[in-house]
Amino acid sequence: MKKIITGIVILFLTVLAFTACQKRTSTIKSSNFVKLDNGRLHFSSRTFLSKTLEKFKKSGSDYAVKEMSGYYSKGFNSLRPMIDHENESLIKKYVKRKLALKSSGSKIILDDLEDIIGDDAFAGFVNDKGQLEVGDSIYVYTKRGLFFARITDSSYLHSYLAREVYNNGGQLKSSSNEIISPCEYALSEGGLKTVDSRIMRFIKPVPEGGCYGTGGGGTGGENDNTGTGDIETFAKFIQSLPKCASSPGTLDWIFGSSAICISNFDKKHRVKTKFWDQDYLVYKSIGISVKYQAKSWGVWWTTKTDEVGAGIKQAYFEYYLPIPDIRNIMPQLYVYNGKVYNSRAQYISTLSTLYGYSMFKMPFKSSLEVVVNLPFYGIYKNDISANRLNKFFWETIWDQAKTVLKTLDKEMPSDITLVGLSPDRVVVNYVNISKRELNVSKVMTLFDSQGGFGVVLGDGNNGGFAIKNIILPKFYDYKNIKIDIYGAARKGDIWKGSHLIYSD
Repeated sequence: MKKIITGIVILFLTVLAFTACQKRTSTIKSSNFVKLDNGRLHFSSRTFLSKTLEKFKKSGSDYAVKEMSGYYSKGFNSLRPMIDHENESLIKKYVKRKLALKSSGSKIILDDLEDIIGDDAFAGFVNDKGQLEVGDSIYVYTKRGLFFARITDSSYLHSYLAREVYNNGGQLKSSSNEIISPCEYALSEGGLKTVDSRIMRFIKPVPEGGCYGTGGGGTGGENDNTGTGDIETFAKFIQSLPKCASSPGTLDWIFGSSAICISNFDKKHRVKTKFWDQDYLVYKSIGISVKYQAKSWGVWWTTKTDEVGAGIKQAYFEYYLPIPDIRNIMPQLYVYNGKVYNSRAQYISTLSTLYGYSMFKMPFKSSLEVVVNLPFYGIYKNDISANRLNKFFWETIWDQAKTVLKTLDKEMPSDITLVGLSPDRVVVNYVNISKRELNVSKVMTLFDSQGGFGVVLGDGNNGGFAIKNIILPKFYDYKNIKIDIYGAARKGDIWKGSHLIYSD
């Protein structure tokens, strides 16, 4: 292979457990054709679900609140409601419902259900019993995995769950009837399995090496994560943030991993930084979010504040893939504004005509992409790691990229994607130094989900990429990962934030 192209292939999950179409009853159509069926949102297909989620994430909270209000008025109770925190009537309704479920002795534990799903938008489409309909199937998310059946078998499924899952509080037990951790349960039970002729169950399979990433738990120190609003002080504040002891979701590895850091302004205001990598079978999502939240009626609601900031110090993904012609690959390629340059800032081609192949977007929506032949720089397979690539990025690539862009009379961007190639693997290393937005509630970066990639500012998407005739694995099929991020929010002149690190 003498030349390279890189790009994104948008992928959608297409495997359906059941394919027969059933006559729909008791449905109410909305303007966007999402139906409400017996208290559950119904989507015609996984593709439509993905497109709807993408629309919600790109359009922001005002759009989501407006679109969901019609469903709430018709009796839909969301697991994670999309509500304006100033709408007291809807908040009271949600809190009353939540308290009623708890006081009734319901076997469905709402707090645990909320912990299961890291993607806020997806959780907003699931009802507070963990239910969602896609195609002709009903999906129910529980502490013991995702159970699904045809909608016509809903009563049969509910009876099974009441008897076998909810009756014991959803405790995870081994074959010898011993209570075990979610990790141990996923190790033994992970994957898609048949429960009986009418029900199937899904738990995200555990990757090689186990299911717990390393990170830090809980909250940042109150005296260690405060800053004021000016730029210089903010920069010092970010640099001084201690690594938080990130608190994993209590049900990690039933549907994937997540890590959460909290920094409190006071008892009723906080900033929440979160990373998740989860597979809900009908939808996959990898990303981070930084949210400013206010507490009202005992519930934390995402709401606007003076400023929200986020930075990705490193998002590292490693894939095992042989590239036999590595010696014929150029040392570096720089992709900027749709054009490709070599290390001397000499123009090579546009993305669409490079070497006669089509060239698509990278796995991140970055201003600059750099493709590097790692052995050319003395980096071989035994040297490849997240720390080694991060050091290489800052000590070598950053300065070289600045030189190339200076020659082109362009400013150095804050966001760069490095794709490193070696004889047996490919690494993707993404950096976005800082994003700060005024009068917003959230900054979300979605590394991978059915809608695409990119940074979504304001309020809150799968793919792989190709090298000539070699198709890389799906983006979420990485062998190693490291996420090093910070999240912060400003209320008045005061900043609060967290530094979160996750790796496996």
